[in-house]
Amino acid sequence: MICDKIIYAGETILTIYHRGFVREKGAKRLCETLKVGRFNLCFKETVVDEKNINLPNEYTIKFEGLIDAKSNSNPYKEAACAYMEHYIVLDKPKRLFGFENGKFNLSTLPEHLQQINSFVEQYTGLKIAENPMFYGDTFVFTCHERNYRANKDAGIIVSSIKPNTTILVNFKKNGAVVSAKKIHIDEDAQEVYVDSGIDWTYLDIEIFEDDKLVYCDKDVSYIRHIFLNTAIGGTANHIKLKTLGGAFRLQDKSSEITSHIGDPIDEIEELLNDSNRNILRLLKESQDDNRTTFISPNEYEKAFKIIAEVMQSAKSELWVFDPYFSNIDGWNTELDFLRLLAHCDAKSKNIVFFAGNVAKAYDAAQVKTFVTQDIEIQKVLQGKNELGLNLYQSKAYIHDRFVITKDDNGSFSGIVIGASLNGIGRNYFCIVALKPKSAKTILEDLQACLDDNNIVAHERM
Repeated sequence: MICDKIIYAGETILTIYHRGFVREKGAKRLCETLKVGRFNLCFKETVVDEKNINLPNEYTIKFEGLIDAKSNSNPYKEAACAYMEHYIVLDKPKRLFGFENGKFNLSTLPEHLQQINSFVEQYTGLKIAENPMFYGDTFVFTCHERNYRANKDAGIIVSSIKPNTTILVNFKKNGAVVSAKKIHIDEDAQEVYVDSGIDWTYLDIEIFEDDKLVYCDKDVSYIRHIFLNTAIGGTANHIKLKTLGGAFRLQDKSSEITSHIGDPIDEIEELLNDSNRNILRLLKESQDDNRTTFISPNEYEKAFKIIAEVMQSAKSELWVFDPYFSNIDGWNTELDFLRLLAHCDAKSKNIVFFAGNVAKAYDAAQVKTFVTQDIEIQKVLQGKNELGLNLYQSKAYIHDRFVITKDDNGSFSGIVIGASLNGIGRNYFCIVALKPKSAKTILEDLQACLDDNNIVAHERM
């Protein structure tokens, strides 16, 4: 039996046993190491006696069953199915997780966990990124190899068959089962041919040994032909630039040649398949991804609703970056947003603005004065010491406008706005929803600008 261990910062964070695999005892141990953050991440593989495997003494749940070739829990991927024994523990690795408010939370950086996930998959085959709560657990896998191949005529050939084996195969095409076969083998057999009797493109298969399911897979297909696209490139051209670099290389102009390798293709079938793919592509491209909203002049309410939803969703931190937020022209619109911010639940609310021209924009102290004098905001302040609002007047000119939220659980969200908040009803512009990773990166980069060299004034209310 082979034992794989993943060790991080000296703590074993995953143990996997592979039953039925043997290497010569005394062979050199396999060991790989990667630096993740401040700690070493190690993979160690050793040969162990099955009688001496170290299972967790206090596991909470034991789950076992056959997992198919496409399961994320299958370390052998499509090469085999596996009978899995999964020992689940609640004592999770301390370097990875903490426990607070009734749930596990990350105690390491998400980027570090992603590195660890990739390392685990590379050396163990387990796609642990799909379920990080597997860390700390122990797995015992019994491998059942894939022992069948397609036959050029019309079926498949199954190899290395044990006595009392039953094979079930559904041959499929265009979403339908076109042939179903069941074969029982009483004695050892080197090969058995399962004849479909009809053309097929993919199959489902189940193999039973002594009435116990040992292998299953769905929608298995084989490469019958390949289209090979070959591009023949020419010499790349360059254009001279004045301010954007010395020269820019234009995209290569190339000619393509398509070659077909493999079985002949039915012309009618290919016509229908090509047409279907093209129509599906057009339908997909016509669908709105709901990430971009176009705003026209006078669509105040439409724009305000989208921005307000993001602001009100913040529970921990809310950041607004808008260079013209304190402009005198449009101040009433800005005051509307400040009234909204006064009602938002975020513990920390922050506005960063430029205010470079004192004739056209209020400074941070003036904004604070106007806010505290506003009747609607005074109602919110009743019974409160402050609004939790920070005003940062910056000399770093941040052109684009962002509203970004950060929550205690480490999640980020936000939008980028193509116009200043004081002009949302006067211009054509877009509001684009940011993906969490983009929101995080943008916020961290913008916060790096908020140092003593760039902050002209800071007021808190």
